[in-house]
Amino acid sequence: MTLSLSKLDAKRIAIRAQGLDGARPAAAITIDEVRRCIRAMGLLQIDAVNVCERSHYVPLYSRLGKYERGLLDRLAYEEKSVFETWAHAACFVPVEHHRLFRQRMGTENLPKRLARLVKEKPKHRVSKLVTEKPGFLEQVLDQVRERGMITASELDGAGKRAGPWWGYSFGKIALEWHFAVGSLSVADRKNFARYYDLTERVIAAEHLDDDIPSTEDAHREMMRLAVTAHGAGTVADFGNY
Repeated sequence: MTLSLSKLDAKRIAIRAQGLDGARPAAAITIDEVRRCIRAMGLLQIDAVNVCERSHYVPLYSRLGKYERGLLDRLAYEEKSVFETWAHAACFVPVEHHRLFRQRMGTENLPKRLARLVKEKPKHRVSKLVTEKPGFLEQVLDQVRERGMITASELDGAGKRAGPWWGYSFGKIALEWHFAVGSLSVADRKNFARYYDLTERVIAAEHLDDDIPSTEDAHREMMRLAVTAHGAGTVADFGNY
């Protein structure tokens, strides 16, 4: 059966799905309302852009009105009911969805993945790190294990930045690799700099003990969440979300 929608109906559905149709709460905003808001959106993109405020604080104003921005920081780095991950971009995602992202991490195959990366993409920054500083990835993980949460500038042997923006030092490249494969998670941010720690010290055990879904099942559930958050859109819209 084909369902037809007018443009106006599609707009209404999308606006409601994103929580932009209701009255803003009259009372002071609580951390529970911030949590519910992110769950309704499915995720909240994190961005360094800072004109009047860093970008990830702004969407909550659109839905909740005036709120204490520290509530989002508490949610992510104290309560840890949302976590940082790569979705369509760097995002906060409700921690109950952590299992959906673990299927693409796979730290148990790390040596093979690294070897394949070096062979197929020798100019990749991780390939250069592995070639020029053998053993450094393991050393970084050992430092985090022994010292606790850490930022790139605090690592021993991190090296210098290669340039502005994405000109990462070897230390930052190593931390980001471990973050991408799930060995490390973001435990805090200070002045927007990521502080990394072992994933088992950031994500509650109940979410790490969940069964890891197959790639197909994870993608299906992600699409369902995207459809719910979007309300109306194309398959490409949902996939990109």
